[in-house]
Amino acid sequence: MNRENFAAMLRDKFLIATLFLACVLLFAQLHDVCLWGDEALTALLAKNVLSYGYPRVWDGRNLLCVFDPSRETNAHFAWVAQPWLAEYLTAVSFSLFRPSTFTARLPFVLLGLLTVPMLYALALELFGSRHAARWAAFLLATSVAFLLHARQCRYYAIVVFATVWALWSYWRALRGHRWAAAPLAGALI
Repeated sequence: MNRENFAAMLRDKFLIATLFLACVLLFAQLHDVCLWGDEALTALLAKNVLSYGYPRVWDGRNLLCVFDPSRETNAHFAWVAQPWLAEYLTAVSFSLFRPSTFTARLPFVLLGLLTVPMLYALALELFGSRHAARWAAFLLATSVAFLLHARQCRYYAIVVFATVWALWSYWRALRGHRWAAAPLAGALI
C-alpha cells in the first residue's frame, strides 16, 4: 500500500466508523467475565514469563498443565504444547499494566482491532474497490465469531491477524512490490 492509498484509507469515514464500532464491540465489558480455563493458563504462563523469562509450568507451588505434563513440558518445566507468542504478548501487557482480566485480553483485542483495517487493505488490493473493502471490514468487525475469538486471551487473534497480513503481503509480492516479501516472512514466522 502506497502513501496515497494509506492516506485515503485514513480519510475514509466509513472505515473510521467501522473501526469505532469494532472498538465498542471488542472493548465492551472486556473485564466483566473471568478468564476461562485456557485463557487462565495463558495468563498464568505469562506471569511466569515475567518471573522466569519463559513460560514455565512449575513455579514451585502450581503445576500448569492441561492433560499430560510429560507431553506439555520439558525437563526445564518449559511449556512446549504451543508456541509462546500469546504468553509473551500477555506478559508485555502485564508488565505495562497490572495483571487483570482486562490486561490479559488487551493485546488480543488490539490485534483484532488491527485486523479490521488490514482486511480493508487486503480487499482494496485484491478487488480494487473501496466498496468491497468497506464491506469486508464491516463484515469482519460485526462477525460474532470474530468478536468472540478476538476478545479471548488466546492465540486466535494472532492467527487471524497473521493470516490477513500474510495474504496481503503475498498478493503484493505477486504484484511485484519490492519489499513485500519482508512482511510476508514476518507474518509466516
